Amino acid sequence: MTMRFVYIRHGKKADPGGDGAPLTEKGREQARKAGEFLKAERIEPDWLCTTPAKRTKETAEIVLEAIGIQCPARKPEPGWTIDASIDEIGKRIAKWASDAPHPVKTLLFVGHKVQQDALVRAFGFSPIPKDNKACVLVLERDKAGVWRRGAWFAGTP
Repeated sequence: MTMRFVYIRHGKKADPGGDGAPLTEKGREQARKAGEFLKAERIEPDWLCTTPAKRTKETAEIVLEAIGIQCPARKPEPGWTIDASIDEIGKRIAKWASDAPHPVKTLLFVGHKVQQDALVRAFGFSPIPKDNKACVLVLERDKAGVWRRGAWFAGTP
């Protein structure tokens, strides 16, 4: 494995929605569980990307705290669309990794259901129940540059 990509869907957000909505207490607990999963799997990100939404940034902070690490982050940026191909997803990951001030071993991206659905479709993960938040999907890129499905955690409703 030459690189690992970890996707996490943000935890449950407060209503009303919008990009400025923070996580609820339930959402913070969901994020902690995602972080505990990564810690148990011994997955430690060394580069962080989130979308601009407050809930993705808050989820990332809680996940890293649960793992017990700090991680440099790049400027927030949108993920990809529901119909993104494996190639398009791989190019986005490569772009984010190239922005790091160091060689990236494990990139963590906290995003939204649209990115989750694209990963599930493109890489054949088991479907994630609609109401589950803070799910974790891991991809691993081999020396030939091929992305493969890795560990996953379905999150909690």
